[in-house]
Amino acid sequence: MSEEFGRPLYLRIADDLRQKIVGGELADGARIDSESRLVTQWSTTRSTVRQALEVVRSEGLIEKQMGRGAFVRRRPTADSRRILRNRGVHRDERGYYFDPAAADWVALAPPVLSRGTAPRDIADMLGVPADTQVVIRDRRMGPAGGQILHISTSYLPADLAAGTPLEAINTGPGGIYDRMEQDMGLRLSWVDYYAARMPTADEASILGVPISVPLLRIIRVTDDESGRVVEVNDTRMSSEKFMVARPLVRAAEA
Repeated sequence: MSEEFGRPLYLRIADDLRQKIVGGELADGARIDSESRLVTQWSTTRSTVRQALEVVRSEGLIEKQMGRGAFVRRRPTADSRRILRNRGVHRDERGYYFDPAAADWVALAPPVLSRGTAPRDIADMLGVPADTQVVIRDRRMGPAGGQILHISTSYLPADLAAGTPLEAINTGPGGIYDRMEQDMGLRLSWVDYYAARMPTADEASILGVPISVPLLRIIRVTDDESGRVVEVNDTRMSSEKFMVARPLVRAAEA
């Protein structure tokens, strides 16, 4: 393998392509030079060029189209990204909601209800062993008639949900939180946690993002008045399409 200063040639080809894309020389939707042309340009082999293209593809910078070649992937611009701000506990005639910008979103696919084990980090937040069966409520959310922007999954203790509307597809007006407060007599409070991880293949397909684009996660933990965790909601979205904005409050001494 040809190297310069110890850096493999395929990485130098990837560096060059990346710089052209990030720097704007290759615009969104632009066609990348063919493998044959890159082979000639860099005096190398087709396998080396393919390694380089795979590097920038794995970074979410290009996409390959069958029979057409590779193209610069169109990515949301900074001013087109949805900004999550003013998250809090809000309420309207439909019940509680937490993001005013998404208050009118709807489920874009039938909800899925099941029992199973929660991911380890979610089980830890629920305060149950990782092999514990919990109730899982999965929804895919977005603007009516639009694309799925959020995958929202709630995990509830099985003993809390058993024999109640919490374990029904249709939980009635106000959803699970009204059932807990109005029917079960609980007083709820919520805390948001922000995290990130890479998507699974299914998540990438549902959200329409490359497997290389990280997901932004908002993990909302619901407590009752005794401090028991009665639900953990894990909402995943493309980190390219969403960002979080929070005002920084000046402390008294600042």
